[in-house]
Amino acid sequence: MIFFLQFVKKLNSSYDVPSRKKLAHEILTQEVLYLEDKNESLLAEAAHLPVNIDGWSDRCCRSLYEYKIITDSLYRLESVLAKASLNVNIISKIPAIVTDNPNAMHKMHEMSVSKPGNQHILELRCFSHAINLMTGKNFM
Repeated sequence: MIFFLQFVKKLNSSYDVPSRKKLAHEILTQEVLYLEDKNESLLAEAAHLPVNIDGWSDRCCRSLYEYKIITDSLYRLESVLAKASLNVNIISKIPAIVTDNPNAMHKMHEMSVSKPGNQHILELRCFSHAINLMTGKNFM
């Protein structure tokens, strides 16, 4: 920590580094609230919201899923789909979900389209994932 403080002082001697408590409880909280508000307004304004989903499993077979919602503006929003859909009605704006090709993603799509109002969502396979899987198996 001391080296970091010295480094910051060399960059700008008049800057006072905030305490950990202020950083964690005030500054980061304010930034999260600002970004959530900005994301909600961008999601509400967008005409279509393509969703890109990828998933991984660790050695203990625990799943991790990443969702990216890409607006038709220059902004790229990364948010958890469930939270965003609770705050802003975005489900009707999603034309397709692009995923790699595991069974879990196919099952997730089946579960999504079984809900009322979600039948319009297409399932598209990511071409680059398919090429990566095919070439990876051939070179092993």
